[in-house]
Amino acid sequence: MAIDGELAELVFEQMHGVIIVDTSARILYINKQWADLIGVDRNESVGKHVKEVLPSTKMDIIVETGKPMNSDLFEFKGHTYVCKRVPLFKDGKLIGAFSCEIFENMEIADEFIKKIKKLSDELDYYKNEVRKLRRANYSIDNIKGESKTIKHLKKQIYNAAASNSTVIVQGETGTGKELVAHSIHDLSTRNINNFIKLNCAAIPSELIESELFGYEEGSFTGAKKGGKQGIFELAHMGSLFLDEICDLPLAAQAKLLRVLQEKEVNRIGGHRSVPVDVRIITATNQDMEKMVEEKKFREDLYYRLHVIQILVPPLRDRKEDIGPLCRSIIDKLNYNLNMRVKSISDRAVYMLQKHDWPGNIRELQNVIERAMNKVNYDDTLEELHFDEFKEKYLERGITKYGKKSGKGRRFLENIVTQTERETIIRTLKLNAGNKTKTAAHLNISRPLLYQKIKRLGIKT
Repeated sequence: MAIDGELAELVFEQMHGVIIVDTSARILYINKQWADLIGVDRNESVGKHVKEVLPSTKMDIIVETGKPMNSDLFEFKGHTYVCKRVPLFKDGKLIGAFSCEIFENMEIADEFIKKIKKLSDELDYYKNEVRKLRRANYSIDNIKGESKTIKHLKKQIYNAAASNSTVIVQGETGTGKELVAHSIHDLSTRNINNFIKLNCAAIPSELIESELFGYEEGSFTGAKKGGKQGIFELAHMGSLFLDEICDLPLAAQAKLLRVLQEKEVNRIGGHRSVPVDVRIITATNQDMEKMVEEKKFREDLYYRLHVIQILVPPLRDRKEDIGPLCRSIIDKLNYNLNMRVKSISDRAVYMLQKHDWPGNIRELQNVIERAMNKVNYDDTLEELHFDEFKEKYLERGITKYGKKSGKGRRFLENIVTQTERETIIRTLKLNAGNKTKTAAHLNISRPLLYQKIKRLGIKT
């Protein structure tokens, strides 16, 4: 027998701390007991974002990740509650999330919490101390912006953090790929263990294997006495971030593949295997599929690494985020450079939004830093402080390709763009919307096709 809505509501009213939200984290239902306790009008709360009613709730994370939180501690007005939060699915599709208190009587919950709170506080203290030593330098809060692309990026990061699969972060230089890697580790269950970074392009090819896998004493001339741990051993139970992965030599690629498959490393000159449990995060600004085709990157390793793919958008595709980014950069530089710049004016932000930013956030930070060195103490950045930038990029019409623009050039570029757009649309139709076949038909990589579809505003 199906339960009708009236009976279901009667059950909910007997429970404690019931909130139901939709996929946008907007409140669909809040029971009277909980509304009275937190001091809100339950009727007025319906339709509001759950953060407006309960700023410290995690219900928005539940609908973002689709993952439950069981026995989660919730602090409100000096009291601690134990909540259960679960995503709601119908026919395999996420439709919202549900939260309620686990303990029926808060006196019982308080008594239980008192017994574990002391141990929990001590554990949190030691965890934080360990994380200060080992944790990632950045978190997801360092990724600034409110655009749709950034919200989508953060959702991908949350999903990746909940998994233990390998991640490949792709994007142009200066977009913040390293921030994504740090955020994934920080949000994962491995965050109290080591986060080890290695830039594969910065290590000479003859030394890369000893850095990755370590070596035994006497294995080569100049080897340290007692040998040396490789970064895989250092990252045991934590995360290993391999930046510029495409610059890894082919010989090292073969050994990396073996480590991923066997979950053990052999030091150079060693005769025993060392078990390792490491989560691999990689990053590149190159077209990996093309490198595989050109035999510059191992195909089997590519598929081993290419489990979760995250594309970091370039700044030109999210110019509405330039304002928040500028203010964040100013705060950071004020601290690092011992300055005291108040903020940046809206007119200056509007001017900066006219540029395509081929160097992405790294270029923006450079422009902001130059401007900050021209202002007085406790002043605000205005258009006049960006005179060099305006003269170079805006008044002289320098495009992202480093060439001077003009009416004729813009007309030609518009024709090329329109032709490219029509060609992709026709090819998608020809292949019934299959992007893999479309990319092969156009002789470009699939990630590049996705970028073009997004840049050209093609609806699929």
